Amino acid sequence: GKCPNCGDQLRNENGAYTCPSCLSRFTIPKKETPPEALQYYVLGESERERAHFDEAYQNYKHATECAPNEPEAHFGMALSRHKIQFLKDFRTSDDGKEKYRMQPISFGTEVKKFSDDECYKKALSLATPEQKKVYSEKARDIDRIKEKFAELKAQGKDYGCFICVKVTDENGGY
Repeated sequence: GKCPNCGDQLRNENGAYTCPSCLSRFTIPKKETPPEALQYYVLGESERERAHFDEAYQNYKHATECAPNEPEAHFGMALSRHKIQFLKDFRTSDDGKEKYRMQPISFGTEVKKFSDDECYKKALSLATPEQKKVYSEKARDIDRIKEKFAELKAQGKDYGCFICVKVTDENGGY
């Protein structure tokens, strides 16, 4: 397949894809996952991309009922529970090249750690080593963003709407 960020050809690494150009990493369902579970998984992805988190959760849950050992469905359930989407974020790398990455965006204000979520832990327990690495990286990013929101809330900053045009600063931070 092609990288959603830069369009280059992806390399499959046992359930995870790495783009050789932008170094973005993605995970995919296992080859042995039954078609019915894949259909629910794809519906879950579509609903989550549209920020329909309850519907996404239900589709991922149906996928886990059809394929209990599919880590992508469990990871999707965790993302849906925490109201997480991934959006393409542009940034300039240290070598001056323009790069994109999929940046997690939280639609919820709940400060519970993503890495403590039971569905996330289940996904980790079922994942290949390559998938575990990607899941862990994403969980770390999500928890960092949640911590930042908690800091802002603790400082008394009030927010009711989040409009994002660029989610990283000029130094690559949040």
